[in-house]
Amino acid sequence: MWSMLRSASTWRATGNSLLTAGLATILSVLLGTTLALLVVLTDIRAKGFWVFMIMLPMMIPPQVTALSWLQLSGPGSTLLQMLHLAPPLGSPQHLRSWWGISMLMGIQHAPLVYLAVRGS
Repeated sequence: MWSMLRSASTWRATGNSLLTAGLATILSVLLGTTLALLVVLTDIRAKGFWVFMIMLPMMIPPQVTALSWLQLSGPGSTLLQMLHLAPPLGSPQHLRSWWGISMLMGIQHAPLVYLAVRGS
């Protein structure tokens, strides 16, 4: 156990995990708070629809959301190919980085912040 705690890779993984979780938290707080204030304090049309769209990430498992984003942003994306924005084949997937994971986690957890802010 002590050899594991002395390993540089253990502390690098811990640092990466804390960085990713911290950025995801910041993003989810910003996104959830902004959406809650927008829905509660403004008179936007179709509030029910927007509340449903905000809550939608909670209804979809995180694994499905991550795979969907990977397919949407990859070279085989039909949407990006139609818009001529698809990355070339064999290019690295940018969502498989610390900022990509943070973005996906922030989007996935924003509805929890939305519920907390809207409730208060």
